[in-house]
Amino acid sequence: DQHNHVGPNAVEVEVPLQMGLGLFWVSSAAVRKFLVEKHEAIAQLVLKLLATQIKEQSKEIMLEFEKISRALARKPDSIEAVAELEEYAAGLPATLNELQGQLQKMQSDMGALDDFEFSLPDEDFKGLYFVMGQPRKIDVAIEHVGTLGGELRDKYAEEMMGEQEAFQ
Repeated sequence: DQHNHVGPNAVEVEVPLQMGLGLFWVSSAAVRKFLVEKHEAIAQLVLKLLATQIKEQSKEIMLEFEKISRALARKPDSIEAVAELEEYAAGLPATLNELQGQLQKMQSDMGALDDFEFSLPDEDFKGLYFVMGQPRKIDVAIEHVGTLGGELRDKYAEEMMGEQEAFQ
């Protein structure tokens, strides 16, 4: 990446402003300017493409976190639903590790943009950092599922005992 960014400077060094060809002096300033501008335009396009990829990756990761949040926010209505929710929460670390890897790649790509002083629109920037805060939100939700699961398990056990006593 740094090699491509050095390109315009290399063109300025390699292509002289003018050169002698026998009895004539030929100006190459226009060619030099064209090459420098073209190189800078290509570099900007590459950075914009990277920014677009980061934004799309961020949206995909956010969708996964939202799906997990919705699943963890479900209110279990039976002891079986409590057990399903706890089982789901217990299986999340593998999924979260995969998402964390994707977040780290996204951060690395953002670092490349920072290296070239490429700034993102405020909305995209805020969205990226919002996505990066999701793992903590999910951790809190998992803790809540553990606490809620114990409370609901006790509640449903009491209800079942009451129903059993009424049956006898």
